[in-house]
Amino acid sequence: MIYLIVDDEVLIRKSLARALSAKGNTCLEAENGQVALDILANEKVDVMILDLIMPIKSGYDVIQESTTKLPIFIISAFTGPELSSDYLKSDSRIQFLLKKPFENLFEVVDTMMAGSKKYYESVK
Repeated sequence: MIYLIVDDEVLIRKSLARALSAKGNTCLEAENGQVALDILANEKVDVMILDLIMPIKSGYDVIQESTTKLPIFIISAFTGPELSSDYLKSDSRIQFLLKKPFENLFEVVDTMMAGSKKYYESVK
């Protein structure tokens, strides 16, 4: 699978990329929403891991402006009312929310990989 990791925190982005790559996946990285939208327009991506609060364009902007049907895993330290279960259910691409900081990176990666597989099985 090809994962697009969108997060302005370099450590989070690189850690996820290393862990996903170690399990045989390809990872693309974007430091903000605008870079993510550019990548989505020009590259094949299977799954997007998306932070919400970023400079230039936020994850909210990416969700609104992106027309791809790929699954989205939101990663955020933000816990405002915008992340209510209603918001998370408002877009069928959003699979679930993972709170930062992660306690167990490899458990997070396994969860994302299983969720990606389940998403693609459900749309066949």
